[in-house]
Amino acid sequence: MLKQIYSKHLCRLDPWPEPFLRSFRHLNMKVYGTMQGPNEFVITGTFRDWDRWRDLRKIRVPTLLFVGRHDTMRVSDIERMGQEIRRSRVSICENGSHLAMYDDQQFYFRELLRFIRDVESGRI
Repeated sequence: MLKQIYSKHLCRLDPWPEPFLRSFRHLNMKVYGTMQGPNEFVITGTFRDWDRWRDLRKIRVPTLLFVGRHDTMRVSDIERMGQEIRRSRVSICENGSHLAMYDDQQFYFRELLRFIRDVESGRI
């Protein structure tokens, strides 16, 4: 079941890119399980009650919040974060998942470079 969910919300490419597969092979499940729980959808670990919403307004550096439309995170949560972080930009990748740097590379890197240029020029 997780393979079907992951193929829609984590990485939409088939086959998955080798660097992504490599990261899974080296994932420390003990640490992951302690913090997260069994997966991204059943949070039972130390992150379960972790709430940093009030701290977002303390972020003072330019921040790019990137989310895929098919991401494991809700677009509305990322948009809310963007409202809380003063010098932020929200970029929504309509064709992307959690790993939009793989499943929509053109959009991802175009937005990343645009953000960097805007920070360097003082627009953000």
